[in-house]
Amino acid sequence: LAKSAKENQELFESIAKSHDYSFDIKVIAIKALATASPSVALSRFKDLYAKLSSMDKSKILNSFVLHPKSSQLVLNAVQKKILPSEDIHLDMAEKIKTHLRRSPQAKNLFKQVNERESKQKGNNETLHKFMRIAKEVKGNPKNGQSTFTALCLSCHAVGGQGAGFAPPLDGSAHRETEALLTSILDPDAAIESNYNLFRITKKDKSIVEGYCEKRDDKGTTLRFMGGGKLFVPATDISKQDFVSSRSVMPKGLIENFSDTQVADLLAYIGTLK
Repeated sequence: LAKSAKENQELFESIAKSHDYSFDIKVIAIKALATASPSVALSRFKDLYAKLSSMDKSKILNSFVLHPKSSQLVLNAVQKKILPSEDIHLDMAEKIKTHLRRSPQAKNLFKQVNERESKQKGNNETLHKFMRIAKEVKGNPKNGQSTFTALCLSCHAVGGQGAGFAPPLDGSAHRETEALLTSILDPDAAIESNYNLFRITKKDKSIVEGYCEKRDDKGTTLRFMGGGKLFVPATDISKQDFVSSRSVMPKGLIENFSDTQVADLLAYIGTLK
């Protein structure tokens, strides 16, 4: 249906408005609307984005910037102040600039995000903030467990439970707090060689990124956050390679959490001996 987005616009509008469909289905509907009617897509995006958790906001943005039309939607949302530019991380801005290479607005967004993240790396404000939370706020491990399950086990594993394609987190209680927080806040800085992000650019110009599970003459199999898997036939691939110094783990997963949520998550991780 999405391949005939204009013909099915009314259907996708009804899906985006309905309360009867899952988050993932709504994302597909809005991405289709970005092709059929950018103005309608922007309106539906605005309604959905305002209600999302910080984790789902990161998820939807990482999904949208993989395609030219939905990248334009994200850029429009930033321009119209629907989407705070602070929610855009450098890897997202880089994809938008790649898709919309003739757009001055896309180039300006990339420059703005790059300057912001470079400044943050220089003064470590974000790390200092979370170190303060770790020291001053007492967390509840029971509450943190549900966050850990949703956030971490979609890629990692503990005690054999979880997706398990990212490094296991058993024994995380023994890690230094600063090293633990750095690996969460800036996974690119703590990347292990086997977990570089793998990027496929398809012949239709869309991008697929994830953990490279298998690659041969027939095609490439990627795994994603959440445990999903996708095989891309070699005939559909324009180019593919590892992205240097980029982790499969996305940035910004906990940056919009409340102090209590962060403390609860750290308290639960502290039980993983």
